[in-house]
Parts: sequence; C-alpha cells; structure tokens
Amino acid sequence: YQRRVHGTPIRPDVVMFNFGLHDGPMTNLTIPGQNSPEELYAPYLTEIVKLLKSWAADDVKLIYALTSPMLCNVSGDGCVRSLNNQARDIMQAADIPTFSLHDAVVAKCGSVPQPECFNATKCFCPHCSQEGYNWLARSTVAPAIRKLLLS
Repeated sequence: YQRRVHGTPIRPDVVMFNFGLHDGPMTNLTIPGQNSPEELYAPYLTEIVKLLKSWAADDVKLIYALTSPMLCNVSGDGCVRSLNNQARDIMQAADIPTFSLHDAVVAKCGSVPQPECFNATKCFCPHCSQEGYNWLARSTVAPAIRKLLLS
C-alpha cells in the first residue's frame, strides 16, 4: 500500500477499484487474475475484496467501478456484463457500493455494438480517447465518489 516519502502510510478517504476487463473478453492463459478465464474471476475478486476490506478497516471507504463495455463487440460485451453481474453480487455481499461505467457509456454512446463514440473508432473497445475518459470521469466517476464521501 502507498506510503509517504518518509515511510508513513497514506490513508486515503476513498479507494475506488475495478477488476475484470482482462478476464473474459480479453482472456489468455498467462497470469491468473490478470488475463484468465471467466470462471476464475469471482474467486480472485473475492480475495481482493477481503484484502481491501481488511486494509480499509473503518477509516477508508471502498467503492467499486463496474467495468465499461466492449462497445464494438457483442460477444466481448456479453462477457463484461457477466463479470459485472458477478462483481455486483460480490460487492453487495461485502457491503461495498458500486457504480456502473458500463451503463454510463451505453447511455451516452448507444447499445453494443457501436463502431465509434466521441468521434473515435473503437472507443471503449476497450479503450477510448481522452475526450471519452474525461467525460466518464466528470459524468460518472466523480459524482459516485462525491456521493460516497458525503454519506
């Protein structure tokens, strides 16, 4: 975990985390938990949640970002939605709030498949232009974190 230059731990107010884009739709069998088959997703995420909850204790709030869509690929996006459903269940059991990058992008860009968004080909498939990321940060990420901080 992060430390200051002189070694004392940094205790942030909030830690936002995400896990999943490289499991399932972008799978290969190299490093489990980094690029692995969909069936290994829930066990790895459950372990990550246990570690984060233990570290966060009572003074750091946790929030989970459900993964953004594979906007140009129906099959890949189906896998993302499956992983998001698993993540939502894990977070609910752990009492960690979530917000959906997937829902925000689809509401802005349209249903999968979309060849472009924010005037960028293959935007959010899996990455996007700076304009897309700025929009996502302002419209979705910052409000979710702000809401958590005020709760």
